[in-house]
Amino acid sequence: MVVCGTNLFAGTLGGVFLTTNNGTSWTAVNNGLTNNSIYSLTVSNMNLYAGTDGDGVFLTTNNGTSWTAVNNGLMNTSVSSLAVSGTNLFAGTWRESI
Repeated sequence: MVVCGTNLFAGTLGGVFLTTNNGTSWTAVNNGLTNNSIYSLTVSNMNLYAGTDGDGVFLTTNNGTSWTAVNNGLMNTSVSSLAVSGTNLFAGTWRESI
C-alpha cells in the first residue's frame, strides 16, 4: 500500500485498487497494466509506480487512470520491490536459477 496525496493505493494479485474515502470503498485502476499481479508499489511526488510479476514496472501520473510501462534496461521483469531516492527509481527483481 502507498499514499499519494489524499489517495490510498493497494497492490494485489488482482491489480491496483484506489480508495479516496479511507477504505470505505475501493475502485480498480488497471487501465494499461498488462499484468495485474502487483508485487510492489512506490510513489515519488505524484508519480505512482507498480512492480508486476513478469511485465516489469508501470507508471501512472494520473492516479491510475492510465499506466505506461517503464522498463528500459530492466533485465528481469518480475519486480518484487521498488524504492525511490531523489530522481532514481530502484527495482528489486527475482533471479531465477538456470
